[in-house]
Amino acid sequence: MSQALAYALGIVVMVAGIAVSVALHELGHMLPAKKFGVKVPEYFIGFGPRLWSVRRGETEYGVKALWLGGYVKLVGMLPPENPDRPDRRTSSGELGMVGQARADSMEEIAPGEEARAFYRLSVPRKLVVMAGGILTNLLLGVVLLAVSLGVVGVPTSTSSLATVAPASPPTSTPQRPAPRRTRNPRRPGPGWSRGPDHLLERCPGLDLAGGDCPDRTGRDHPGGGGCRAGRGAQRCQRHGRGGGACRAR
Repeated sequence: MSQALAYALGIVVMVAGIAVSVALHELGHMLPAKKFGVKVPEYFIGFGPRLWSVRRGETEYGVKALWLGGYVKLVGMLPPENPDRPDRRTSSGELGMVGQARADSMEEIAPGEEARAFYRLSVPRKLVVMAGGILTNLLLGVVLLAVSLGVVGVPTSTSSLATVAPASPPTSTPQRPAPRRTRNPRRPGPGWSRGPDHLLERCPGLDLAGGDCPDRTGRDHPGGGGCRAGRGAQRCQRHGRGGGACRAR
């Protein structure tokens, strides 16, 4: 799967998840409202222009263009005006925002259906209807968390090999042993003794008084053409580092 396709699929899954969450939230409001006898004329996901809808009984279910939420229309959400506490009016005598909202809410109630208005419910039933959406989302979160922990699981540290990179050889292919490095007997490692006795063992014909003092590259030491009499042993002890053939003068 290409990166662009995976990115597009992720967007589709995210939008679908939001739609399902909104649908379940509004369902949490609608079901108890219908259970208590409230008339529910509309159940929609989204806002704006209507894309699709179907009527089942007295409720119209549908989808609108802007998936930024959803709504359930309950008849009679606001009670009528209280004569003892009338709503405010403008200077011209028209109803204010609250009064106009009450009037619109009362117009939704058909004759003979006053008992099905939301405002006629008792306070506990009103709380159940209003909290139904939030409780549904909380229940959805618990279910998703349980599925994530119980089915998908959580990442843990392990010593097992999870995957093999495509460029690596398969585990069934026999591996060649690493080449062993053998030390050249004519070029010993750097840990051999630097004393003149060891030079004599390696170069039986070496004259410490007048012979060459080889360095580790096999060449005569750049300090001179050889070990001069009286100082040969000291120079060979000082410069006779490992490696190289010893040539007697």
